[in-house]
Amino acid sequence: MQDRPAVSYPVAWPVSTALLGAGFRDTYRSVYPDAVANPGLTWTPSYPSGYLRPNQTFDRIDLIYAAGAVETVSSEIVGEAGGPDVDIAVTPWPSDHRAVVSTLSILPGVRPLAVSADQRRVEAGEDVTVRFHALGQPGETAAVLPDGGDPATDQLMALSTGESIYDGSVTFGTATLVPGEYDVALLDASGRARARNSFWVVEPNALPGLSVSASSYASGGPIKVSWANAPGTRWDWIALYDAGEPALENYYAYVYTEAQVSGTATLDETVIGDALAPGDYVLRLFRDDGYALLAEVSFTVTE
Repeated sequence: MQDRPAVSYPVAWPVSTALLGAGFRDTYRSVYPDAVANPGLTWTPSYPSGYLRPNQTFDRIDLIYAAGAVETVSSEIVGEAGGPDVDIAVTPWPSDHRAVVSTLSILPGVRPLAVSADQRRVEAGEDVTVRFHALGQPGETAAVLPDGGDPATDQLMALSTGESIYDGSVTFGTATLVPGEYDVALLDASGRARARNSFWVVEPNALPGLSVSASSYASGGPIKVSWANAPGTRWDWIALYDAGEPALENYYAYVYTEAQVSGTATLDETVIGDALAPGDYVLRLFRDDGYALLAEVSFTVTE
């Protein structure tokens, strides 16, 4: 067993204190409340194994917090064999961090009513499956509406969710829907929307696209960018570059599309951090927090 680095006193780190103040609990400290007796250090077991820099700092920087109706049953450190406070040994340990595994007993909350299309982006003519969690009462329906439409007057299609069915799905065809944004709503027997979500219909084989509101902007002015036919995944994003910049990670600023298949965003000094110098620039649309390039558009900044 390696010697444990000395820990003389607990440290009230500001972020940890804020989380505790917000009602979260440190699961490891729930089991081992004495930070001096059981530091639970996760940084660092050294990597490659056996290599430690002179004057290396040791700390506990891998944590699991929980809140609500949760009880910590156990909490263990996973790391190299013989490491201080290591409960679960893995050889060879492949990281410069140890890990934390906590077992929790959780009292489930009441599941909210929900409805959603299985795809955010549907090509015209394709089927769209709508999944729901309902009350399981007679008269409930799932309905397709125009974006922001009123369930009382604007239903385009509706299907019963089925009596005494709490969880299930219905399937709609989209051949009669023109490209654009639509809502799917879970309606109770009175026709009131109890849950709502959106999806988009796009032309078959439609490619993602970007556009800007002007080909040229004054330095410091807001840049309005629009996108269409994006995948609609959670972390689709748009990044700003010098024109011709080949290194995709070398961007000035970025905005997320907020899972919208089509939409607009504004890049101003609050997003970019400063006024852009005069020159040529490009905006690029990427898929889901990665660097799969989907579309780009160029513009110029003048004095």
